[in-house]
Amino acid sequence: MRSLLKAIGILIAIIVIFFAAVAIIVPIYFHPNDYKDEIAAFVQDKTGRELAIEGDIVLSVFPWLAIELGALELGNAPGFPDGKFARLEKMEIGVKILPLLSKHLEMRKVTVHGLELNLAKDKDGRTNWADLAGSQGEQEEEQAKDEPEESAQEEGMFPLAALGVGGLDIRDGALEWHDAQTNQHYELKGLTIETGEIVPDTTNGLAIEEPLDVKISFDFEGNSPPLRGHAATETKLTADLAAGTYRLSDWKVTTNLTGVPAPNGKVTLEIDTDASADLAKQIIELSKLHVTTKLADPSLPGGKLDLDVTTDVSADLAKQTLHARDLRIATGRITANGAIDVSRLMENPAFKGNIELARFNPRALLAELGQQVPETADPNVLTSASVVAGLQGTADRIQLQPLTVRLDDITLNGQVKVANFSSPAIGFDLEAAAINADRYLPPAEAQAQGKQPAPATPGAAASGASSQLPFDTLRNLNVDGKARIGKLTLAKLHLSDIALAVKAKGGDVRIAPVKVNLYQGNYAGNIRIDARTDKARVSLDEKLTGVQIGSLLRDLQGDDMISGQLRFALDVDATGATPEDLKKTLNGKAGFTFQDGMIKGIDVVHTICDAAGQIPGLSGTSTGEAASEGTKFQKLTGDLSIKNGRVGINNTLSLEAPLLRVRGESGNVDIGTNRFNNTKFIVKPAFTCQGQGGRAFDELSGVDVPISCNGPLEAGSCRVDVQAIINALANKKIEKVKEKAQEKIKEKLEETISEKVGQQLGEQLGEQLGDELGKKALENLGGALEGLFGR
Repeated sequence: MRSLLKAIGILIAIIVIFFAAVAIIVPIYFHPNDYKDEIAAFVQDKTGRELAIEGDIVLSVFPWLAIELGALELGNAPGFPDGKFARLEKMEIGVKILPLLSKHLEMRKVTVHGLELNLAKDKDGRTNWADLAGSQGEQEEEQAKDEPEESAQEEGMFPLAALGVGGLDIRDGALEWHDAQTNQHYELKGLTIETGEIVPDTTNGLAIEEPLDVKISFDFEGNSPPLRGHAATETKLTADLAAGTYRLSDWKVTTNLTGVPAPNGKVTLEIDTDASADLAKQIIELSKLHVTTKLADPSLPGGKLDLDVTTDVSADLAKQTLHARDLRIATGRITANGAIDVSRLMENPAFKGNIELARFNPRALLAELGQQVPETADPNVLTSASVVAGLQGTADRIQLQPLTVRLDDITLNGQVKVANFSSPAIGFDLEAAAINADRYLPPAEAQAQGKQPAPATPGAAASGASSQLPFDTLRNLNVDGKARIGKLTLAKLHLSDIALAVKAKGGDVRIAPVKVNLYQGNYAGNIRIDARTDKARVSLDEKLTGVQIGSLLRDLQGDDMISGQLRFALDVDATGATPEDLKKTLNGKAGFTFQDGMIKGIDVVHTICDAAGQIPGLSGTSTGEAASEGTKFQKLTGDLSIKNGRVGINNTLSLEAPLLRVRGESGNVDIGTNRFNNTKFIVKPAFTCQGQGGRAFDELSGVDVPISCNGPLEAGSCRVDVQAIINALANKKIEKVKEKAQEKIKEKLEETISEKVGQQLGEQLGEQLGDELGKKALENLGGALEGLFGR
C-alpha cells in the first residue's frame, strides 16, 4: 500500500512538472503570430473566403490553456457584395488543464468583444452562409461514414463529469440581416450578454446547480415593418442539460420601440414571469406571467394606451396546445377576465375560451380617453356596461357565442362572428327584450336645431339619411345578420316584435324582411340598396296594415293631423348619388286607405261655405261660423303613380264623408320640393250652409266645388275656385229656369189636350150611354107590364 501511494505521488509530481514545463517552453518556442498567413491560407482553401488577422494571437498553457485573439475579419461569400461576413475585435477563452484529467471541464470567463455578423439572402434565395454550412455538413457526413459505429457509442461512454464556466462577457455585438427577395433589412447593435459563474452540479456534471445570472441587451432596427428600439432581459437560470429541463426564475424583459405600433410615439413593453421548459416532453410553462404595455402616441385618444395582462400559461408543443388560465386584461377603466385554450399551435392556431368584461362606465371612459362624451336626452345613460362571452376562432376569424352585452338597462343576447380581419365579414344573430333608444338621442333642443321631417317608413329613413350616400362604406360592408327586439321606443314611437335580416356584400345591401308591430297594426318591408355603380339604386317595397295613424303621429310629432286606420302600400325605386337625386328619380306606385278618420285643421265644409257666402245672390252672405276641428270621413283612398319624384293626382284619390265627397282631378305633388303642382280636387257638397242671422242656403248641394293647390304642402296653398262655383250655380239656375219653363209648357199642353179629349169622349160616351140606357129601360118596362097584366 505504501509503495502504491508513493507511485501515485511520483506520477502526480511528473504531471505537474510536465505541465509546468509546457507552460514555460511553449510560449518561448511557439509564436502563433508567425502562422497568421498559414491560417488565412487554410481558411481560404477550405471556404473560399479571405481571413484577415489584424490583431495578435496570444497563447498561454498553464494553469489555463488559453487563447486570446485580436481583431480579425472573415470576407463575404462569393456572389455577394464585397465586405465582411464576420468581424471580431477581441476574444478570450481558457480551459483549466488539471481538471481535464478527472473529466472535469473548467473554463474561465469567455470574453467576446465587437463580434459582427452580416447575414444576407440574394434574389435567388441563396444565403451567404450556405457554403459554410454545406462544407461543414459534407465533412461531418464523410467522417460519419469512415468512423465505425462503436465510435459514437464510445463517445457517449465518456461524458464530461462536470462543466464549469467562469461566465460569458459578450459586448458590442452586432447582427445585420438583408433579404434581397423581400427587401427586408434588420439590424441588432450593441449586443451585450453577461452571465455569472456557471457552477456544475456535483452529482450531474451537465446540470447547473446554482442559479445562473443572465443579462442580455441590444438595440434593433428594421424596415418591414418599420421599427426601432432597445430590448433588455435578465433572469436566473437553472438547468439539467442531460434531462433537457430549464428554469428561468424572476425572468424580466423590457422593450422600448417606435415604429408600427406607434408611428409618432413610443411603446414600452415589460414582461415578468417564472418560466420552465422540458425539452424532452416539449412542455413550456410561464407562471405568474405579467405583461405591461405602455403606448404613447399623440394620435391616440388621450395620447396614450396602457395595457396590463396577467395569466398562467402552459404549452405542450408535442400536442400543439396552449392553455392560459386566470387571464386578466386591464386597460384604463376596462378589465377583462377569462381563459383561453389554443390548439394546432404550430400550424393553423385555433382558440377557444371565455371572457368577461367587468362593469365599467362608458361616459367616464370616453372622458378619460379625451373623446367627446355625446349629449343624450337622458344624462343618466351610458353609465354602466359589461360583456360576457364565449369565444372561439383562428388567426383570421373569431366568434363570440354565447354573447351577453349589457348597457344600462338594455340586455343584448346572441352571437357575433367576424371572418377575415383585413376585410371583415360580419355575421350576427342578436335579440333584446326592450330598448328605449330615445334616451340615447341628442336632447330635444339639439334635435330642434337640425330638425328634419320625420321619414314615413324605415325605408325612407334608410334612403335619406345623409347629404351624400356613403358609397365606400356600403361597398366595404360584408354583413349577414338577424336582429329581434321585443319592445322599442324610437322617436317617441312605441314599436314591438321587431324582426329584421340584413345582408350586404360588395355594395349590394338588402334589409329584408323587416317586420314591426305598431299602433294596433303592423309594418312589413323589403329594402334594397345597390351601390355597386356610381349611382345607387334604392328599391322599397313596404306595407302598413291596420295602423292607427292618429296615435302614431301624435306620439311622433305631437300632432295627429290625420287620424284613422291606415292601410298603406309603397313599391318604388330610385337612382342617384344623394337623397335629392333619389327623390327626383323616384318611380313606382303607392296605395292607401284610411278608415273612419279625420283630417285635422282643415274644415272643408266651413271653407266652402265661407267662400260661397261671398257670392252675391245667395241667401246668406257669409257663414259667420267658426271652423270645426277638422273634416271627418268614413274612407280616404288612393292608388297613385309616382314618376320622376312626382305623385300624380287622379280620380282614384277619393274621400267619403257624411256631408261631402272629394275626388282627385289632376296635377301632382313634387316629393323633391314638397310642393303642389297645379293640383286640383273636386268637392261635391251634400250640406246646407248657415248664413248670417240664421239664414241658410242650400244652393251648393250637389254642385262640384273645385279646390286648386299650388305651392308648398300647406293648407294655405289650397284655394276654393269661387268663379267655378258661380259658374256652376249659374248653370244650375239656368237649368232650373229651363225645368220650370218646361213644366209650365207641359202643364198647358196637358190642360188643352185634356179639354179637347174630354169633350169628344163625353159626346161619344153620352150617345152610347143613352142608347144603352133606353134599351134597358124599355126592357125593364115591358117586363113590369107583363108581370102586372099577366096575373
